[in-house]
Amino acid sequence: MSGIYLIIGFIVFLVLVIWKVSSWRMSSKKVDKLVQANKIKERVDEAVTKKELEHKKNLSAASDFERATRMWNDKPPKAR
Repeated sequence: MSGIYLIIGFIVFLVLVIWKVSSWRMSSKKVDKLVQANKIKERVDEAVTKKELEHKKNLSAASDFERATRMWNDKPPKAR
C-alpha cells in the first residue's frame, strides 16, 4: 500500500516540477518580449528627440531670419 502512495507522490512531484519549469520558460519569454519592447521604445524616443531638436533648430533659424528682416525694414531709407 505504501508503494502506491510513493508512486502517486512521485507522479504529483513530477507534475509540479514540469508545471514550474514551463511557467519559468513562459516568464522568461515575457521578459524577452519586454526587453525588445523597451529597446524599440528607446529607439523611437531617440528618433522623436532628434526630430524635435531639428524642428527647434529650424524654428530658431526662421525666427532669426524674421528678426533680421524686421530690423532691415525698420531702418530709415538713407541707412539702406
